[in-house]
Amino acid sequence: MGRRSAGRFKNNNNNAGGLRMRYNDTVSQSGEYLRLAIPLLARHAMAANPVNYAVWYEYVAGRNDVLVQEIENLLKQNAKLNETQLAALYQKHVSEFDAEGMKKLSLEMRQLIVSIADMATHSGAEAQKFSHALTDRVQRFNSGEMSVEALRDVISGLLADTTAMRDSITAIQGQLLESKSKAEKLGHELKRVREEVVTDMLTGLLNRKGFSQALDSETVRVSESRNLSLLMIDIDHFKKVNDTYGHLLGDKVIRFVGMTVKDRIKGKDLAARYGGEELAVLLPETSLAGARSVAEEIRRAMATARIQRLDNGQAIGAITVSLGVAQYRPGETHEALIARADAALYRSKESGRNRVSVEGD
Repeated sequence: MGRRSAGRFKNNNNNAGGLRMRYNDTVSQSGEYLRLAIPLLARHAMAANPVNYAVWYEYVAGRNDVLVQEIENLLKQNAKLNETQLAALYQKHVSEFDAEGMKKLSLEMRQLIVSIADMATHSGAEAQKFSHALTDRVQRFNSGEMSVEALRDVISGLLADTTAMRDSITAIQGQLLESKSKAEKLGHELKRVREEVVTDMLTGLLNRKGFSQALDSETVRVSESRNLSLLMIDIDHFKKVNDTYGHLLGDKVIRFVGMTVKDRIKGKDLAARYGGEELAVLLPETSLAGARSVAEEIRRAMATARIQRLDNGQAIGAITVSLGVAQYRPGETHEALIARADAALYRSKESGRNRVSVEGD
């Protein structure tokens, strides 16, 4: 069972999760959290990778009440949690960008807009003031003959007004350039946050959330002339790899498979880590025959590749993958498409692994 609740810290700075969470823990606090988290990793036979550690760190810190409650509920059902469960917890409760971060970005953008509006108002007022000054000078010229002193006054005033307007324009230009820089910075920050939310930390591919969003986007584009195919990929005998060589090498294998898949797709194709050792690939504008070809290329690439051990650099045995291929049918649910690709994947497993199966075969 899990740790007793008394062993977990209570942190009143609750945060429902966030890739950009602000950790203000002291050295001694973080050291204590480390001391409590490491035994949990060992007890549940998990690698000390960033995802697993982040979940247990949040748990022992007690800063995330929703996450803590869900882990407690899972521990009541099972003596041990697995890495697939922790990956799901991470995606659900830790990798989401925090609302506070987005609120801060929104506030900064709102302040920037107000600042630009103020500049525009000020610029308009200055321009109107300059216009009135010019009108006054013209009226003085139209009033009749002017003495040398009066003409000198008009010219001096005109020079002063022009100089003031020039200075005002220069100041506004500088402020606009600064505002443009701030807007670009905020845009980059927002893009980074959005990308982090849908990116798997281990592989750099889309995560489950990113995959779901991409599937939503692609299915609405499907028509009679535009196909969408799906590959479901599973690493063969992955548990044996973890048991034999350890979880660190297991992570290396997952990263390598992810890189191999990414290198063999192109254009609008999208690869994602669906969960654990399972990956998914969306192939827009690709028929079943084309998807089978891509799947076979991935399978062959993995079958001939060799991965080296971390401790001595020696190559381990071949790491193979099994694949299932299905094509989206307009109007069906995403679950139905995934289920058919999974069924094809299961046939590949049942038929001896290291092979591709296509729905309808």
